[in-house]
Amino acid sequence: MSVSQVVPEEVIPENPDVTSSKVVPAEPEARRLVPINLKKIVRIGGLGFLIVSLVGSVATIVIMAQQISDLSIRVNSLDAAFRSGQMSQLSGSVTSLEAQSRKHEKQLESVSSGLESVQNQLADFQGEHSKLTGSINKLSSEALARRTAIDEHSERIDDINSRLSQVESRVAGLSKAESNTSQKESKQNQQPVTKSKTSSKSGTGQIVKKPERSVRRAAVEAPFVLTGIERRGGQMFAVVIPRGNSQISDMRLLSPGDGMLGWTLRSIQDSGTAVFSVNGAQHSLQVQ
Repeated sequence: MSVSQVVPEEVIPENPDVTSSKVVPAEPEARRLVPINLKKIVRIGGLGFLIVSLVGSVATIVIMAQQISDLSIRVNSLDAAFRSGQMSQLSGSVTSLEAQSRKHEKQLESVSSGLESVQNQLADFQGEHSKLTGSINKLSSEALARRTAIDEHSERIDDINSRLSQVESRVAGLSKAESNTSQKESKQNQQPVTKSKTSSKSGTGQIVKKPERSVRRAAVEAPFVLTGIERRGGQMFAVVIPRGNSQISDMRLLSPGDGMLGWTLRSIQDSGTAVFSVNGAQHSLQVQ
């Protein structure tokens, strides 16, 4: 190989045969959020970049080694020519060899600086990869905690909805019972009061008329209705609502010692009975 045949294009190939892998993201499922695997994408990109850099560096070093070997052969041939007396051709060959040697030294320096740059970029990439991994792990933990909190809130909401349904059914039953009671009382008030006359004859023949007194006593009616008994934290509460009201916002929880509309709660029994005191007398109310 002569000196004139050495061209710069032979030192570094233009298009190294490096195949790049394509990552085809999976299609997201319907109505479901699939998290992007950032770790895998970053890892594949970094490895591809590193492989391309290393292959280019190795190819450059191999070509330069071949060029240096050719230079050694040429130097030996020049030595032989010098000994044979070809001085004119020797000076031109030496000049060309010096130029090519300087060119190769510059190329080696550029390759070395390129390798150092690749190493620095790889170190930076590893640091960013570590930060990204930590961020992904943190986001995963936060997402798991939020999902757990959402599940707990959903369970609480379902429990509250079931309790509200029970309370609404009780209130509807109480309203119906109260309307029936009001109808019965109105019918009883409309009935005429009959008085029986008792005739008795005395020794003088006089007739004594005595009106028959009613022995019925009006039962004391509470101004509220006992709708249920609940146990919370080991303590029992009586659930009451003012008579004639059917809204849940009017309900109250009473514990022993609490009062409502002049009635004071004394005790609560597991059988569904609550004992109240009013005007010094005690009255038992059943859950309705």
